[in-house]
Amino acid sequence: MRKIPRFKIFLLLALSATLLQCADRPQVSVKNEMNVLLITIDTLRADHLGCYGYTQHVSPSIDALAHRGVLFSNCISQCPMTPTSHASILTGQDPYRHGVREFLSKRLKRDTPTLATLLKNAGYQTAAFVSAYSLEKQKYGLDNGFDVYDQSFCEEQDAEHFDQEKQRVNSQRQQNPVQRRADLTASLAVDWLRRIDKRPFFLWVHYFDPHETVLVPPIIPGLFEYSVKGPLTPVHLQMYDVEIRFVDLILNTLTSELFKMGLGQNTLIVLTSDHGQGLDNHNYEYHTRALYQEQIHIPLILAGKPIPVGVKVDALARSTDILPTVLDILGYPDDKIPLNFDGRSLRTFWENTGREKPAEVTAYSETLYSKLRSGGSPMYSMIDGDMKLIYHAEAQYKNEMYDLARDPLEMNNIFTQQPKHAKKLIGEINSLLKGTTISTQRAKAGQDKDWENKLKSLGYMN
Repeated sequence: MRKIPRFKIFLLLALSATLLQCADRPQVSVKNEMNVLLITIDTLRADHLGCYGYTQHVSPSIDALAHRGVLFSNCISQCPMTPTSHASILTGQDPYRHGVREFLSKRLKRDTPTLATLLKNAGYQTAAFVSAYSLEKQKYGLDNGFDVYDQSFCEEQDAEHFDQEKQRVNSQRQQNPVQRRADLTASLAVDWLRRIDKRPFFLWVHYFDPHETVLVPPIIPGLFEYSVKGPLTPVHLQMYDVEIRFVDLILNTLTSELFKMGLGQNTLIVLTSDHGQGLDNHNYEYHTRALYQEQIHIPLILAGKPIPVGVKVDALARSTDILPTVLDILGYPDDKIPLNFDGRSLRTFWENTGREKPAEVTAYSETLYSKLRSGGSPMYSMIDGDMKLIYHAEAQYKNEMYDLARDPLEMNNIFTQQPKHAKKLIGEINSLLKGTTISTQRAKAGQDKDWENKLKSLGYMN
């Protein structure tokens, strides 16, 4: 057997070590390296938080976060559906561009850049801990770029085999096949933080509790107590506030643990929601089917390094602005950022960087739910300053326009009084949608049965 010269062995070992170092080396270098914690609270209306003017004491931790950071008072979701709106948050794209437009629609393409893929390229450790089947990775593809995408509750027994009503009265239950409670999700996220190395991290934590009261919060005597008189409906107003209070409590636990680990001082925290909830406004309890403000006006709060304290921004903001704002704060190199974002950075609204203030923008939102579920009309909205158009593309006799400054509850439809402005905004919507199609194709019924059953158990598909 022929021996390999010793110097060649050393050469091969050195070459292997070099290749391994190159493989581990970040493809992108950011100027302001810091951790990023993205918290999304499902179905959270902005107007049910104290920092947005709510009078009930349900959000002390979120309010405190807003006081030590920047609050955007006028942030708009791009869709009142969980997978669609989260896709817009993570990609910076409107729904017609990223393609995740409905529960049974296309998944996100693997080559679509997300906040996770971009930060992973910069050497970040990336993890997501989601709390509902409506973000299931095989169905929607929102795991792009995440080293860890924890949805372990989905591995329980099939959704057909659990009694939803029994779950509502069992405060010891932390998860079922379609969702898990905030305390369990937070615990798993904290465990991950304890295991990671010293590289910066991007952590996305998604809480689902306010969405629908299936897994009730635990009663903590002297701290967190509640009682419900009469039937417990999924969107019982009292329970909606109780669920917000519970998530707020868990949020405080998560951020406190972050500081105990010595990670909080170098962490940018972004808190937002995917959409709101009807709660009987406009005679509608839920979401998905409407584009009124209670459905799409969401909180957006940034805090931590290097965000200033106690700043309120009234300019129009959108879910699609979150990704470019985070990249701007981190100093992500411009030549490494994809050019297909629909959002823009919000940093210049609170920081004097020597650049001009961003130009006024419009906020686009859509819902195809009625079109795809019951053959109704697709619905689009466009907010331009104080004016808001709701465009029923296939039922234009229903078109609506509201002056949000004078009519924030959207009770007085002035569409016929604003023909020029309405025509302008309809033209802008049609221009955005030019060349796009609404896919009504479905997989075979047998393949979709379990999927649809699980979505139904979350209050969808009805």
